[in-house]
Amino acid sequence: FAVSRVEGSGPSRATVTIAAARPEALFGWVEQMERRHGLIVEGLQATTNSDQSLAVEISFRARGG
Repeated sequence: FAVSRVEGSGPSRATVTIAAARPEALFGWVEQMERRHGLIVEGLQATTNSDQSLAVEISFRARGG
């Protein structure tokens, strides 16, 4: 999947927007962001697209940030 937008939302925080992602790939990527990069998911909003992919907006913050 391709990231549509990354927007900083304060120190050590960012919101990522993805227009279309397969759920398995998306949640695997989120797990990698948490485990490998030390990010914490603060919020996740998802809607189902007509092709069963997900459109998502995920808010991350750095661990300890």
